[in-house]
Amino acid sequence: MELPGQQEMLARLRRAIKCDDIALVTGPGGVGKSTALRLLQADLDTNRHKLIYSPNPGAGLVGLYRVVLWELGHEPTYFKPHLVTQVRRALRDLAEKGRKVVIACDEADAMTDSWLHDLRMLVSDLMDSRSLATLILMGLPSLLQRLKMADHEPLSGRINYRHQLQPLDLVGTALYIHHHVRVAGYRGEALFSDGFVAKAHAYTRGAMRRINQVCTYALIAACASKSKIIDETIFERVRAELDGEA
Repeated sequence: MELPGQQEMLARLRRAIKCDDIALVTGPGGVGKSTALRLLQADLDTNRHKLIYSPNPGAGLVGLYRVVLWELGHEPTYFKPHLVTQVRRALRDLAEKGRKVVIACDEADAMTDSWLHDLRMLVSDLMDSRSLATLILMGLPSLLQRLKMADHEPLSGRINYRHQLQPLDLVGTALYIHHHVRVAGYRGEALFSDGFVAKAHAYTRGAMRRINQVCTYALIAACASKSKIIDETIFERVRAELDGEA
């Protein structure tokens, strides 16, 4: 299922990769940032591109440097001051062979200010005149606000491609639920009532991760009660359970 804005986002990321630029993808929790990254990975030519995914900002920049080196087939040095030089050399060697590296940092909103400041230096070369890799920062909307601060102007000024993922609206929520029901192989009459979908949308605020959770709980409840349609009554049972009221 193609989500709203998906093609626009992929077009911007493709352009960022072509130009070895820095891109920013933000959105509330559960709106599909990880899904977006999987779509991008499937879109890349693995003979020309190497995608490196860093899901854990808690490891700090040293952890990121080591992940990059391991992914590129290099043994990281134990000396922190030498790591950046080692990463740049590895990226430069790959670029000279015609391969592009894409470094995707998830949960980037959890990075400290000093880490964000130093990130730009990771992919810069020749006094900032060119980049050695594409850097994709993914995080909550708070990351966008932080990057507006004067301290982060050097990094923010290098971000030429931005995209904000939005929660699903009511129609999008209905289509999303229907799509996953069909993918699961169900071909009968409508399984989720319009009332359930409306309440689920209001409760989850269109966040796909929460929609998945609500529908999974609802399917279990319907199976237990042998209900043939999942309606508002089942939704209220699910809501009470998720809210700790059951």
